Amino acid sequence: MTPHQDWRILCAIGLLVRNCSKVYDVDSRLDELAGLLRDSNYRLTPQRLAVVRALIEDDEHPSAETVYGRIRATLPTTSLATVYNTLDALREIGQVLEVRPGQGPVRYDVRQPHRHPHLLCTCCGRVEDAPLSGEPARPEVQVQGWRELDVRLDFQGVCPTCREAGDE
Repeated sequence: MTPHQDWRILCAIGLLVRNCSKVYDVDSRLDELAGLLRDSNYRLTPQRLAVVRALIEDDEHPSAETVYGRIRATLPTTSLATVYNTLDALREIGQVLEVRPGQGPVRYDVRQPHRHPHLLCTCCGRVEDAPLSGEPARPEVQVQGWRELDVRLDFQGVCPTCREAGDE
């Protein structure tokens, strides 16, 4: 068993801190997002629902191209533009988080659409939720004259898979 698998098992049984990946009820989250999209006057086409389902089912923060590749086999009428349009709709209703690793394409998270820290592999571009035990300290930006626009806390390193392969 790899260190990554150990970590996932510990998350699944709740032995790691609260920010680790959760086991999701895909259908409940799909129903929730479908309702929010419908309430915001977005059409719920089979292609749009397939994009949303693919985003929910993938716990590795997929790129738009990854989502497109997953659903194209079952719904060949789906275009990459449909994937991006669905991501735009989810962004409009505040239900997707964009993760911008230092290399590779933008990745997306609909499981935890609020700001949270990530682990970013500098070798393969893998993105995971960071298992932190508490909220990181935030500076008093307004006291120093700043207006806060965005907050990101990401940790860069080498993932267990790349370390085992000697790709450091």
